[in-house]
Amino acid sequence: MNNWWRAGLAVLALLLAASAWALVRTPSASAIQQAELVRLQAANKALQEQLERVRLDAEHQAATNAELVRQIAELNERLGRVQADASFTRSSKPPTRQ
Repeated sequence: MNNWWRAGLAVLALLLAASAWALVRTPSASAIQQAELVRLQAANKALQEQLERVRLDAEHQAATNAELVRQIAELNERLGRVQADASFTRSSKPPTRQ
């Protein structure tokens, strides 16, 4: 009976060692969660950088549009002055004979 007892303990020890080995070789849920967290943090950083680039592009576009609107207003004002000058010049000239 003593040999059976030893054999049973040996088998139990082998099963425990095999289970421990399997646990060490298989990534734990915590390690998987940690890897997923690192992946998500990297993706988040990339998205934040992309968002910043898009925000800066939008600011640049808004500034460009504001400048173009200002230039259009200035050109319209100059055109009005030129048209008024041309009208005055035409009206002040004596009619030409034909």
